[in-house]
Amino acid sequence: MIRVPLALLIVFLSSAPLLSQPKDKDKKPADKEPAGLKFLLPADAKLFIDDTATKSTGPERRFTTPPIPTGKSHEYTLKWTYSDRGYNITRMAVIDFKGGEEKVFDLRPGSKNVISSRILYVPTAQNIVDKMLEMAKITDKDVVYDLGCGDGRILVTAAKKFRAKGVGIDIDPERIKDSLANIAKEKVGKLVEVRQGDALKVKDISKATVVTLYMLPEFQEKLAPILKKALKPGTRVVAHDYSLPGWKEESTVMIEGPFREHTLYLYRVGEKKK
Repeated sequence: MIRVPLALLIVFLSSAPLLSQPKDKDKKPADKEPAGLKFLLPADAKLFIDDTATKSTGPERRFTTPPIPTGKSHEYTLKWTYSDRGYNITRMAVIDFKGGEEKVFDLRPGSKNVISSRILYVPTAQNIVDKMLEMAKITDKDVVYDLGCGDGRILVTAAKKFRAKGVGIDIDPERIKDSLANIAKEKVGKLVEVRQGDALKVKDISKATVVTLYMLPEFQEKLAPILKKALKPGTRVVAHDYSLPGWKEESTVMIEGPFREHTLYLYRVGEKKK
C-alpha cells in the first residue's frame, strides 16, 4: 500500500469541481493520474487527513490528489470530529483508492456503508488484562492479535508473562506511538509488533490463535462475521464488556475494575461447516 504525500493534496470547497485535466505541456506520464475523492459528512465536521486539518466545509467535501500510479492502491487515514446532541464525537477510518479513480466515501452517522469507527479510548485495567489472558489460557505457542490495541498493554503482558507473540492493530496513530513506547520500555520488541490500520481489514488475522477485543457494539457487529469466516478452529476470542453478536460464549466472567464491574466473554471457534 502506497501513501500519497499530503503536502501535495489539492483541497476544494464543496461547491467546487474536481481538478480539471492539465494542459498538454503539463501532462503527466500516462501511468500516473490524480484520484478524485468526495466525502459526505456532518456539515459542521472538522476533517483531518493524515493528521493535517483541511479547510473545506459543508456536507460534501471534494479533493483531488497529485498524480499517482494508475491502478495501484493508496490510502489515507481520516479523522473527523462533530457535535451530536451536545456530545463531541470523534471517528476515524482508513480509506483506499487508486490513481485515476473517482470515489465517494459516506462518513455520515447511520449511513448504510459507513466505514468509520468511533474513537473512544479507555485503557484496560491491568487486573482485567491478566484475567483476559488467563481465560484464553495463553502459552508461549500462541499468537495474540489485539484489535484496537491502545497502548499495547495486553500484548506486552502476554509477551512478558508467557513469551507469546503478538500483533496489535489500531487506527489511531497516537495509540501506535503509545504502543511502541510501551514495547520498547518492556523490551519485548522481538515478540510484539503493532500496525496502524483498520481492525476490520487485517489480512493475516487467520494466523491468530487468540484474539482480544475492547470495542464498541457497532464495531463488534461488523467484526463478528469476519472472525467467524477467517479464524481457524480452536482459536480463542476474549471480548471485554461487549459480546460478539451471533456467537455463543464458552464462559462469562464478571470482574471488578477501578470504578465499576466489567464483563469478559470467552469464545472458541468451532469446526467449519462443509
